[in-house]
Amino acid sequence: MNRIVRLMIALAALMISAQAWAQVDTNDAYRVIYGNLVKATATELTVDGADASGVVAQEVFTVNATTQIDGCSLDEVVAGTQLLIYVAERKAGGNVANYVKFYGCEPSWAFSGVITGSESGTITLDARDASGTGTTSVQVKTTSTTTFSTCYGAVRVSSDFIKGTPVIVSAVGAKDNLRALYVTSQDDCGETFHVEGAFVSYIDSVLSLNVDGKPDPLRLVLSERVGRPYMDSVQFIYTCSGEVVSVSDVRSGERMSVVYLSIPRQGDFLQYAQLLRNCPFTATGTITSVDGRSITITANGQTYVAAMTDATAIYDCYSREITSDALVVGTSVDAFIIPEASGNSVLKIQIKNDCPFAFSIGGKISAVSQTAVTINGVSSEDRTEGSRELSFDAASAVLDCLNLPLGIDRLQVGSDVVAYYRTSGSQRIADMVIVQSPCDVSSFAGTVLSATAGFITVTDADGSTRSLAIDANSKLNDCNGESIAISASLVGTTVTGVVLNSTTPPSIQWATFFVGCPVIVNEGGIITEVRDSSLTLQGSSGRVELQRSSYTVVYDSYTMPTDWSTLRLGDSVCTWYDDASKLLYRIMAGSACASSEADGAKQMVGMVTSSSSGELTIENAAGEMSFALTNNTSMLTTNNAPVSVSELSSGMRVSVMSDSYNRRGQPVASSVTVMMSPTSVDEESASPAVVVSPNPASDNVTFGNTLPGEIVTLFDQRGNRVLRTDAQTVNVTTLAPGIYTVVRENGTAGRLVIVR
Repeated sequence: MNRIVRLMIALAALMISAQAWAQVDTNDAYRVIYGNLVKATATELTVDGADASGVVAQEVFTVNATTQIDGCSLDEVVAGTQLLIYVAERKAGGNVANYVKFYGCEPSWAFSGVITGSESGTITLDARDASGTGTTSVQVKTTSTTTFSTCYGAVRVSSDFIKGTPVIVSAVGAKDNLRALYVTSQDDCGETFHVEGAFVSYIDSVLSLNVDGKPDPLRLVLSERVGRPYMDSVQFIYTCSGEVVSVSDVRSGERMSVVYLSIPRQGDFLQYAQLLRNCPFTATGTITSVDGRSITITANGQTYVAAMTDATAIYDCYSREITSDALVVGTSVDAFIIPEASGNSVLKIQIKNDCPFAFSIGGKISAVSQTAVTINGVSSEDRTEGSRELSFDAASAVLDCLNLPLGIDRLQVGSDVVAYYRTSGSQRIADMVIVQSPCDVSSFAGTVLSATAGFITVTDADGSTRSLAIDANSKLNDCNGESIAISASLVGTTVTGVVLNSTTPPSIQWATFFVGCPVIVNEGGIITEVRDSSLTLQGSSGRVELQRSSYTVVYDSYTMPTDWSTLRLGDSVCTWYDDASKLLYRIMAGSACASSEADGAKQMVGMVTSSSSGELTIENAAGEMSFALTNNTSMLTTNNAPVSVSELSSGMRVSVMSDSYNRRGQPVASSVTVMMSPTSVDEESASPAVVVSPNPASDNVTFGNTLPGEIVTLFDQRGNRVLRTDAQTVNVTTLAPGIYTVVRENGTAGRLVIVR
């Protein structure tokens, strides 16, 4: 009876989705086979395929009256077609297929490459991805049903696709008789941008806009050949309440928010525009007057007068509510202003003075001393380009391009930097300066050719050699995190680390010598089975079962730590594991090894939960993570002050770098940096803003990088909450057209445009 119930449940699940195979419980006796059809008769299917065990074989499956067939009929399907077969139980007479899903009636193919020849009815490609055809030169027939289009969706004809055009081709048919369904060019892929500015004019289907921070007007074309998410080519402007207005009703100088498509060699094309007349907005500027219940703020050269009401909330930079006594002339603020017929009112004011990491600027250093640095670039303070002098204080941190602490004396005129700063009175004070280039430090890897007390000679993968200096500041350890002495016995071993390039020869900051350590295999593949204690990988070396430990770390495709439970049968992953014990160190889901970040030091940001002389445990979005501490672990604050293990108290925010593992599979911390100020910058580095697609949207919206169960909230332009959900995909057809703010639970935000 139990078997019957299980069978009924399984069949019901399959009726719901043909893709349900990816969620099948691999602990039961059921089988799911994915592969290609070899032969089909009215009673049998011969298939080349693989099941969850990863074994590839040719099998015969019985088809009877109870078998559900989907996608194509048995008399129409041809050999080579991709299919999925679900077998609930194996009988004495053989495997009986309960469910068969054909992916079309003939084999489907996908190619990306460059057109090398084009004759009547045929395209020849030099294909980078030949989709299993076994050749890089592919001939594809085109017919009257073939759709030719540009990367941005405009319809084209075959004659537009000449020799040398990069394309993506979707085709069907046998290898020697391929027919193209879609041919899409790849040399004209546009990029979508969002800007705000002042309306100038609309003449001959060209809208001109003075964009904030740009010296020249932006000219956007309305074109029939570039698809737009609206129907009427004249009525393309919305208000923040979702109403449509005519361009003739827009006055010169009025603020607009636009989304446009920039296409190489063709121009900029308007997609969507919003008139910001009477729209709530945030003014970031300085208080120039306070008169009773009225406040005047100057921002971006504009002056805004707004009334404070009983509903006006005033906060300090830590979001603690304060009184209006703090509002004095000269104070930097963010003010959320609501335009109304009777005049502006202010709903929220947040003071920006003395707020760490309140503003940022990216650009080049034009002057530097031990007390200040001057940077030429665009500042978030007023969104204009110019010079900003930032003073240093005891809490100012300077980091190199690997996010390791750097002395102020290492800053150089001409260096590219990103700086975060706060204002205090008339001063701007640097909180953190991150050097982008030149990069004084770099990673290295190679084989030791010679080793003495003060130098090692290393050969790189390309065969070149270089000498690296060892001094009192060099931290040297084996792959288990233990200190190691330099001797001739290290010749022939592999070494990785970081060097300081400003010395001659470059001096080693830290290095790991792979002595007496496990062989770490970096392999990509498909998950064919996953349990609480292990997973099975079908990779380039074949099928391998990898053991999970309490230290195994799972990353998502955004390199954010996530939970083991997010791994699914059929996922593409990149793994790092011990070749001998098959102990899994870390796994990156949704990513092939070729596209994942290079192996090396990994950063983890979180809150300290416990610490001892040999171990540090932190907590972040993925849960608790433990790191081994050794004598070579560098422990500093963000202002370069040394920290001891005893000073790591619960609740401290830290950044841990790790590049090796001990014999238990526990990651070894190469450095621990204590974050001295709670900053939005740290949150952003550990938690990227929500990814929204499509954008603009009209029907359904998917939140691409939220964690399972994470709440996402949508706010309209007046700050009203219009949606709160933990679903990854939601229907937004009930929401009015306009621009919405999408906020993750961690506080990061993105922008969503809804159109009709």
